[in-house]
Amino acid sequence: MANSREVAAAQKTFDRLVKQGYAAFGASSGTDAKRAITAFDPTMEEVVMVPRIVGG
Repeated sequence: MANSREVAAAQKTFDRLVKQGYAAFGASSGTDAKRAITAFDPTMEEVVMVPRIVGG
């Protein structure tokens, strides 16, 4: 299990990227399908942050 400093750093990064417009997708285990998430969850095994695409 990650220590509290690592969890706090991960949450800070998550919050910063979400504020910058990134979309977050996470899964509870490596074999689960990822789903959109809107809040940090330290129990997630995998979280992928994707920048939003703007084009035209």
